[in-house]
Amino acid sequence: MAWSLLIRGGTVVDGSGAPGRRADVAVAGDRVAAIGPGLAGPAERVIEAGGHVVAPGFIDAHSHSDLFYLGCPSAESKVRQGVTTEVVGMCSFSQAPLRPEQREVIQGWAGGIGASLDLRWETFGQYLDALRAVRPSVNVAHFVGHGALRIAAMGFEARPAGPDDLRAMERRLGEAMDAGAFGFSTGLVYPPSAYSETDELIALARFMVGRGGLYFSHIRGESAMLLDSIAEAVRIGETGGVGVQISHVKASGRENWPKIDAALRLIEQARARGVDVAGDVYPYNAGSTKMDNLMPAWAHEGGMARLLERLADPAARRRIVAECLVDGERWRNVSQGGTGFDQIFIASCKRRELEGLNLAQLAQ
Repeated sequence: MAWSLLIRGGTVVDGSGAPGRRADVAVAGDRVAAIGPGLAGPAERVIEAGGHVVAPGFIDAHSHSDLFYLGCPSAESKVRQGVTTEVVGMCSFSQAPLRPEQREVIQGWAGGIGASLDLRWETFGQYLDALRAVRPSVNVAHFVGHGALRIAAMGFEARPAGPDDLRAMERRLGEAMDAGAFGFSTGLVYPPSAYSETDELIALARFMVGRGGLYFSHIRGESAMLLDSIAEAVRIGETGGVGVQISHVKASGRENWPKIDAALRLIEQARARGVDVAGDVYPYNAGSTKMDNLMPAWAHEGGMARLLERLADPAARRRIVAECLVDGERWRNVSQGGTGFDQIFIASCKRRELEGLNLAQLAQ
């Protein structure tokens, strides 16, 4: 038969864990039709891959690219890295669901992680319809953000969810999963997800069991609170009966580096007793987040506009400064020398001339 594409002589790494082997790969239409040495037959296109690795498309298991597809559906920055599937809606952030009157609050909350948002939708299904319409070049696996669920159900309030709030979140979670979401994600350092209690998250996990949902979590602390935070994520999955993915597993701050072995043991022990829990890491020695996350959680209540009001208030600023000088999950490393202000860099900013400066330079 005639192949659409024949890739010859490469080292095939197929993702199964088997060692790489020299083989040809033949494609018919949009499917791999044969893998083996010396494949014969005419082909519309032939690629000589000797000296190269041939692999299936990579899955980026934790990405925030969901804010960019509508403006750049070609997704070249991912395709050129070999990524053909992205998992998005991470760390409690998603563009839907939302109530019409919340567009400004959502803009300040979710827009901070990458791009301006054109919020033409309300439901998660409407958002996915808008995404499908631009036909992104990669496959996109979407999660609904717990922060978005919370804002839609109860605003940007720093309080535990009540029974009515929980039912409202469950309804929107069900709608999102029926539309195509794979589960929900938390970012337990990011308000308003940070305002939740463990029982709220267990209840949402239980709610999506019948739909086969998964729970992805940027855990509550990755420094001083690392072990307790991993234990909480495991408990949510184990008690709620769902699979758990712990996002970007790490021990932040030099004094916390020795905790990583214990953290991995917690995951291994949970797996040994049958909990479906895993983790992912990023392949560089740095972190990346919104800079407003340096502010304590209470300062965010009410959304970005209220945060800016507090930063303009001398008394509120003094309280924020005082809290940054004591031990704490966000501030410990900055205040005690583990990570100085000269090691925190502006990567993206509306004022482009500030990009590349560290906070010490910016303060000067």
